[in-house]
Amino acid sequence: MDYLQVVASTPSCHPLTWHTGISNLTFSLIISNSVLAMWLLSTARAELHYFIGPEVVPGGYAILSHVWGDEEQTFSELRALQKTCSEAGLNPRDHASAKIQRFCELAEARGHKWGWADTCCIEKSSSSDLSEAINSMYRYYSMAEVCYAYLCDVPTGNLLDGPIPSSRKLSTQEAFARSRWHKRGWTLQELIAPDVVVFVSQDWIILGAKADFPTLLYNITGIPHGVLTLVQEPGELGIAHRMSWAANRETTRPEDEAYCLMGIFDVNMPTLYGEGRRAFRRLQEEIMKKSVDTSLFAWHKRYSHEDELVLRHQVAAAPTGQCPMDHTTKVNLFAESPKDFRWASSVTYYGPPNSSKSFDDRLRPLKVPAERLPTFTITPYGVLSSVLILHASRYTYAQLLCSDNPSPSDPSTKIILLLLVKCGAAHVHTQSLYHAVGLRFISSIADFGISSWELEAEWSDIYIIHEPSRSRREHLGAANASLTSPFRISPAALLQEVKAAGVVSISHSKLPQPWQGFAVLRLYFQGAHPATHMHIGAPPWYFTISLGCCNAESAAGDPPGARWATVARGTLRQLPHRDGEVLRGANATTHDCALDHIDGWTAHSRLFPNIIDYRLDDSEGAGDLRRVADIQLSFTPSLFPAAGTVHPFELHAEIIDFIQIAAEGSLLRVPGDDPEANRDSSRGSSQSTASGAAQDPLLLAGVEPPFLPQVPGPEDGNSGSSFSRVAVSQKNSLFGQLRKRSRSLFSLSSKSSPSPSGSSAPALPLLPSDTAR
Repeated sequence: MDYLQVVASTPSCHPLTWHTGISNLTFSLIISNSVLAMWLLSTARAELHYFIGPEVVPGGYAILSHVWGDEEQTFSELRALQKTCSEAGLNPRDHASAKIQRFCELAEARGHKWGWADTCCIEKSSSSDLSEAINSMYRYYSMAEVCYAYLCDVPTGNLLDGPIPSSRKLSTQEAFARSRWHKRGWTLQELIAPDVVVFVSQDWIILGAKADFPTLLYNITGIPHGVLTLVQEPGELGIAHRMSWAANRETTRPEDEAYCLMGIFDVNMPTLYGEGRRAFRRLQEEIMKKSVDTSLFAWHKRYSHEDELVLRHQVAAAPTGQCPMDHTTKVNLFAESPKDFRWASSVTYYGPPNSSKSFDDRLRPLKVPAERLPTFTITPYGVLSSVLILHASRYTYAQLLCSDNPSPSDPSTKIILLLLVKCGAAHVHTQSLYHAVGLRFISSIADFGISSWELEAEWSDIYIIHEPSRSRREHLGAANASLTSPFRISPAALLQEVKAAGVVSISHSKLPQPWQGFAVLRLYFQGAHPATHMHIGAPPWYFTISLGCCNAESAAGDPPGARWATVARGTLRQLPHRDGEVLRGANATTHDCALDHIDGWTAHSRLFPNIIDYRLDDSEGAGDLRRVADIQLSFTPSLFPAAGTVHPFELHAEIIDFIQIAAEGSLLRVPGDDPEANRDSSRGSSQSTASGAAQDPLLLAGVEPPFLPQVPGPEDGNSGSSFSRVAVSQKNSLFGQLRKRSRSLFSLSSKSSPSPSGSSAPALPLLPSDTAR
């Protein structure tokens, strides 16, 4: 025998044979699960073949990136087709799904004998094979010769072409910017990992490579120019920055929000479908174990000095032995999902305290102790954190060694501190247990608003709560537990009603049990700016719905127990009283009996104007372009059984969007419902003049296109710190969308002004003073 023949059994018992020139040598080879094995398609016949790793594939392989459709060909289906065609003497590729067939044809035409697609090259019926493939996915893509990104919703054309003037059709560039491919979680690593990513249209025509359009991709995804052009490794950027790339992406399963990021952060962990949001917390634990980058914790709400004063009042009002913070809300060290990092793209980890003299100088009056790195260890009690603690008056901060700018020498750069609040419900009182509440940005000690001698700095070992103490449930507990409750509320149903308007989460105040309405129930809504609302770097927005029963006879004659509801901007967590406190004799601080009693509303429905209000554009000469939204509350009898004579009300909410323009001394309001809807459906919806000619409401306001600024790329001097980016063409097309979607104009001046049709339009207030509207 002149050679060695080695036969290895694959998981499906398909033997593989190797040959070598070594003679008179025999041994057994066992392939363990640790080997990065994979199934590949032969591009000529779409037949599955097993390889022990991507390194041994002769000539390399092409790989497919795509958005899954309703019907995708699976591993078992392709294996069955392969067997049937083999018996009939047919080529399986000719009978495979259209997507697999076209991918194989494209790869073969470009000289690739092997290809990989996640739909049919993973044996998903085996949990171990699936977990191995998910953990290996980033490497699969990184070792491919080329990745073909199939965009099923992008027509063939030139990606360099901008919007098409006077056309109802999207240009290729606009369609590319809006493609679902950019919104899916798994496609993030499929864009970053391969050296070569080639985009193909819905007709399988090549559009270009990622290195050809770095600025366009940066505007869409936020991924820096250097990463897209292979000048910079993703790992060279901070954790918070990389997390921000996934903040605007969606996955079908909540667990996949974490699993699709494992390769980007170079971690591995078992996949446990069914664990829900805990998967993302496990991901952060794994990242924390192998990285010293503390920007992992720089995702919290940004606090101002005024916010801290309100927080101090809240903490002081907490009864002894009770925690002032809600343990189910975002007051933990770990984020709940990548969406929490939406505003963190500018956060930079700069290292130990003495690694940057410019930062040292700002803290020099504190006499910061010797340089050392903070450490974090998971324990059953919380995360044991050895960190530099700053005590400022009644506040406690942990230094995160992060800034809001990658340039320490820039005088505008701010140091980021983590605001901590001691937990009042700690079970082990000999140890300090803290909630991570928010972030404080400071340029110097003066930003604390106190003298330097009132500040102390020390390295300390503390425990920080890293996850909710109980699972966050989609119901309201005390509010819905009793049959005598005056309201029945489903946060999950409410979130579904307002999700399209940008609401990302709903939380609620604590209530006594049983709840009969005399303690105020507050629902806290947090929103993020939709991609079509082009405000760069804006923080989240909030509004609060308050519900209860009046505990006094009103002027209108309503007996005690009349149900009321109201809506306010912002969050009312900071009210002087405790959540759940019965406010006897204090109705004036909670509601107006004349306006807020639900039985007094027409059809139990009421509009609360101008609850959401933020600026859309910062360009000069464009006037003040804002998103303004009203909240419509309505109540219907609940179908749930009631124990008393009063049937509970079920709450419904609707957000009614407008675009408000201030230009040349006038204020105009343009309905802004669903900017993502089909643009064709809104054509012809504008108001017409008496002569029948369509009038452009934005031109009436004296606003000439283009009034939205271009988003600069890194080569234009942009540092990559903007939080919300869209394609330049999509950004400029907002003008056209507003024009086409405008159906009416309302003057916001004190007098009614003539409408384009010649009639008088009603005057609307800028602030919600006219609550009876």
